[in-house]
Amino acid sequence: MKRERRPRRKKLLKKLKSKFRLTVLNESTFEERFSYSLTPMNLIVMFGGLLFVFGLIIYLLVAFTPLKVYLVPGYVDIEYREQAREARLAADSLNKVLAQNQAYFENVKTIISGGVVNQKVDTTQLKTKKLEWSQEDSLFDLEMKAKKIKKNFQLSETAFTMPVVGRKVQDFNFQKGHSGVDYAAALGTPVLTIAEGRVVSVLPLPSGTYQVVVQHAEGWLSIYSNLQAVMVNPGQAIATQTALGQVGMGWEKSQGAHLHFEIWRSGLPVNPAIYF
Repeated sequence: MKRERRPRRKKLLKKLKSKFRLTVLNESTFEERFSYSLTPMNLIVMFGGLLFVFGLIIYLLVAFTPLKVYLVPGYVDIEYREQAREARLAADSLNKVLAQNQAYFENVKTIISGGVVNQKVDTTQLKTKKLEWSQEDSLFDLEMKAKKIKKNFQLSETAFTMPVVGRKVQDFNFQKGHSGVDYAAALGTPVLTIAEGRVVSVLPLPSGTYQVVVQHAEGWLSIYSNLQAVMVNPGQAIATQTALGQVGMGWEKSQGAHLHFEIWRSGLPVNPAIYF
């Protein structure tokens, strides 16, 4: 068997190395124009080299030009994938904010209509942190506790006090969905009620913080959001400048610690900046 294979290989190699002459003649005069000596081996190498070169050129064109988007099925450019990822994250954030706003407005409607908001958090188990009071604060606190809070609260818009010591970073713009004012303040800064009233709800927010709603006389509501600690309970009667909690971080971490503060009158939000 080995002897038969060797002669066959020799014959094949001999055929591949057999020389042929490629000649180009003038058809009318039979004058030789071009002549070249070839072997089957030369033709195989030449056509193989051409195929390799063309294949390499096509690969480079597809790999390093926008042609791959049109020629490769299912291919998506890295930039488009990144944009799609960012769009998904933005959509998730917007869904969370939408759900938060819907729950928020439903609670406000319930409070305005005289109903009771179902608490989704046990306010008796809230983690609170004691504030560091100065001597003046302690004396003021004792004075407020000594006063007997009336059931029928009195209210004067001119007597509203600032809810927090901070810098205004975002204005009221109800048309664009921002129904309050944002005040930037250090994390843990005390948040105080603007007037006497009664706490009607303490609600958890998706950002991990809390929202306190205080009902005042004559259909007024004040709303304090992004509190990292709450120091009051629903139903509690409170005096002006009672500590409600501490400033925390909102769902938009880039904004830093801030208080989102709102004032509502007869079911509609009003610009808090009018009164301060």
